[in-house]
Amino acid sequence: MNNVDFIAQGILSLTHEYFILIFVSIGYFSKNRPIFTRVLFILLFSIILNCWLKSVWKIPLAEHLGKEGWAFPSGHMQNSIVFWGWLAWELNKSWVYILAVTFLIGIATSLMHFGYHTSIDIIGAFVFALPTLFLYQILIKMPKITTEKIGLVLTLLSLPLVYLIHNIQPYSIPLGALIGFTLGCSLEKSYSDLHDSKPNLKNNLFLNLIFAVLGILIIYQLSTYLYLFFTKDTGNFIKFFSVALWISYGANATAMLFNKIKNGIKQHA
Repeated sequence: MNNVDFIAQGILSLTHEYFILIFVSIGYFSKNRPIFTRVLFILLFSIILNCWLKSVWKIPLAEHLGKEGWAFPSGHMQNSIVFWGWLAWELNKSWVYILAVTFLIGIATSLMHFGYHTSIDIIGAFVFALPTLFLYQILIKMPKITTEKIGLVLTLLSLPLVYLIHNIQPYSIPLGALIGFTLGCSLEKSYSDLHDSKPNLKNNLFLNLIFAVLGILIIYQLSTYLYLFFTKDTGNFIKFFSVALWISYGANATAMLFNKIKNGIKQHA
């Protein structure tokens, strides 16, 4: 692997599932939780939308890749535009816009460098990603739209797309994560309303991250057994539903329970 290949591969790592999981988890447990929640919702919907779009055009991937699947529009590019574009719009800082544009140029160049996608695939990604961002902006500005309602709306929009998607597109992963995150946000809101409190993100940040990472590792480890009993699609759905539910509700609930037990022990010491 030469230097150009090494740099291109490094840039494409920004689109990898593990990077997104870690990056979003850190942002989710920070003071910018609402922003990263909305970013994740639109990203997951974009992945499902891209699966459906590919099933409409059915343009096969390049032969030299030796992979089954469709190329147009580029999923890596479309989802990157939605992810980094929305994050830049929400944070609304010049350096974030510059960073987002730099990442997107690097991702597009790297995809074409390795021959994963053609320029047409990349242009197609922009054609569908930009209206998605525009319509999402309208959605979140609707009266009385809460975070969990955003997830519910996108889930309902995703279901007919999933029904129309043909078999080789991996829609079960984003669908499981989208439903898991929507449910997690609803559970957390119900808990906060019931106890008239909000998660103490500032004090629980370190604990949240620890429990989030540990939970994800355990779920990934246990998920290997899912495929012994379920199909690949069903197993992927359960796996990513569990990860999303854990990040959005389980990790913080566990951190609060841990602190409650710790404080109780101190009071009786």
